Parts: sequence; C-alpha cells; structure tokens
Amino acid sequence: IEVTTAGTTLQISKDELTLAQTLIDIKTAKPKAITTAATTVTAAGKRPKEKGIVMQEPFETPSPKLIISSQKPS
Repeated sequence: IEVTTAGTTLQISKDELTLAQTLIDIKTAKPKAITTAATTVTAAGKRPKEKGIVMQEPFETPSPKLIISSQKPS
C-alpha cells in the first residue's frame, strides 16, 4: 500500500496493516471493566475497640560499658 500526501510517500506493508487492524479489533471488542468500591465510614466514637492489644513505648536499656584491662571495674 502506498499513500501520497503533500509530497510525502508512506509505505505500509500488508503485515503492518493487518497488525494495526487486529489491534483495533481487539481494543473495540474488549469491554472495559467498571469497578466500584463501597466505602464504609464509621464515626471515631463508634468504632469497635480491639481487645488484647496494648501499645507500649520502647524503653531505653543502658548500654554495656567497655572495660579496659588497665582500669579496674567500678
């Protein structure tokens, strides 16, 4: 296939045309899925409280002191 427009010649092979037509057919035949998600909003005061979960702040543990052999342990 040879198309001439405004002095430009465009050559398209039969395979390219077949591929383009196949892609168009696939795109038009494939239905687009419409997804909807239900959102449940719960007021903060009415949320069920979890039982058995306790959050604690991490505590600092004293780091071990390095004892040099020339010093006596205190």
